[in-house]
Amino acid sequence: FISFAFNTILKKNKILNFFGEVSMSRSLKVLFLEESYIVDAGDAWLHELSLHNSSLEVLNITGTDLKNINIADLSVLATNCKSLISLKLNELEIEELSEVLNRTMALKELGGVSVGDSSPASQPRAPVSLPATVTSLVGLYYFGANEGDEIVNSLVQPIAPGLRKIDLQYACLSIDAHCQLLGRCANLEALEVNQYQAHYT
Repeated sequence: FISFAFNTILKKNKILNFFGEVSMSRSLKVLFLEESYIVDAGDAWLHELSLHNSSLEVLNITGTDLKNINIADLSVLATNCKSLISLKLNELEIEELSEVLNRTMALKELGGVSVGDSSPASQPRAPVSLPATVTSLVGLYYFGANEGDEIVNSLVQPIAPGLRKIDLQYACLSIDAHCQLLGRCANLEALEVNQYQAHYT
């Protein structure tokens, strides 16, 4: 099994089985699993982490097969870890993360989240506000029938002036929507778009 008892930083690229018997440390600051091969055996690891850790600064599970993410545990983690500055998830819907984001105090980087228009008309989505502290927005995915212009821009524009990095490769924005959004990003230092968009922006 993997023990975190004496680690403050854990970075793994190849993990065949992340679970089993896991011991979490209160002093773990970085849990970096991006693009790791992990056998998803449930969400017990996140539950333990949320209960016993108050020092986490970075949680990165982007590009993994970890699908069993309990939002309630994630909310507890955000509450307990006042120094959480980077949260990179695995295509979780932003609407489900409203409470999590409201509980963060120092979040600077957010990634691996998705937006879309797939909810039934009878169940309108509650508006979600991104924390004003966020300066890096990466891995923003749009899943919808049409372009993501209205939905993505309404989400991102309120924090655009403070953004220093943004990744729009999977946001499905039109050229006009790119221009509207980027026109508000006065402090932008790094931009990622797909090749077609890069030709025109």
